[in-house]
Amino acid sequence: MVFVVDSADLERIEEARVELARVARTREAAGVPLLVIANKQDLPLARSAVDVERLLGVAELRRGTAAGARSCCVRPACAITGDGLDDALEQLYQMIRARRKADKHRRTKARNR
Repeated sequence: MVFVVDSADLERIEEARVELARVARTREAAGVPLLVIANKQDLPLARSAVDVERLLGVAELRRGTAAGARSCCVRPACAITGDGLDDALEQLYQMIRARRKADKHRRTKARNR
C-alpha cells in the first residue's frame, strides 16, 4: 500500500492520519506492507520523514493487528523532481519480497506439521 502525504501541509496532517489509520486497519490491508511518501520535500515548510512518521502515528500501524505486524516505512520525496521516489519504491519492493518470503516459510512450516 502506498500513501502519499503533503509534508508541508500541517493543517491537513491530522486528516491524513485519520484516513491512513482507517484504511490500514481494514481487513483487506491486514499485514500488507505500507510505504508512506512524505511528498513536497522541496518546500521550505516541509516536515522531515521522521516528523511525518510521528505525526501520522506510523509506529502504531507498524505494530499491526491480530493478523501480525506490518512492515512500514516513511520516505521523503518530491514528485515534481522525482527525488526520493526510486528509493521509496525500492523500499516497498523489498518489503513485499520479505512478506512473500515469510508467507512461503509460514506455509511450508504449516504443511510440515
